[in-house]
Amino acid sequence: MELLSVVLARSALLFEVDSLDPFGRLSAVEALAQIKERYGFAIVPQKPGESTTEKGAEFLSGRMGDTVIDRLTLFHNGIVVDTRSSTEESEKIADDFVGKARDILGSRVRVERRHLASQITFRSQLVLSRMNPVIEEICEEIQRTVGAGLKQEFVAEPIGLTIHTDVTQTRFAPAKFSIERRADAPFFENTYFSGAPLSTQRHLALVEKFERSLL
Repeated sequence: MELLSVVLARSALLFEVDSLDPFGRLSAVEALAQIKERYGFAIVPQKPGESTTEKGAEFLSGRMGDTVIDRLTLFHNGIVVDTRSSTEESEKIADDFVGKARDILGSRVRVERRHLASQITFRSQLVLSRMNPVIEEICEEIQRTVGAGLKQEFVAEPIGLTIHTDVTQTRFAPAKFSIERRADAPFFENTYFSGAPLSTQRHLALVEKFERSLL
């Protein structure tokens, strides 16, 4: 597997955001200013009311150390940090955010629920039709029948695998695990997209394991 890019490395911490400032020591304007100063965000909410919208308050294009923060979003029930480095780095930033609230505001937040999401693109020689021998029979039948009808040759292959949880059983829908051919990329380029509700490191390990089984 040749990793082409980390598309998304997300860390979500679920807790009551109001508890970051339990004694009301900062006004909304002051809080926004301190977040901007600490992480150097280029774009921040323009007014305090924006932080109470359903889509959350978004802070864009910041940095902590060597890691660029694409987006930090505050919701009423948690924070989400997006980078393109790794979920490990995103978690460090999220934990730093909560840790500073403890130091400065006397917060006693205990983060007990976390969720990760990883997205990557990669190049591979894996053959998805080898997941099950009957898949190759189906592909051959489609190629033969469709090609005969349209007087044209076709290449038919499975384009992906998706694994998901039963989202009807929970209010929170975790990310899907998927491996699929890149949209609009010809098959011969062998480029794929994969997403997972896992750390970047674990995600890569599972994709490599899957690849080895289909080479």
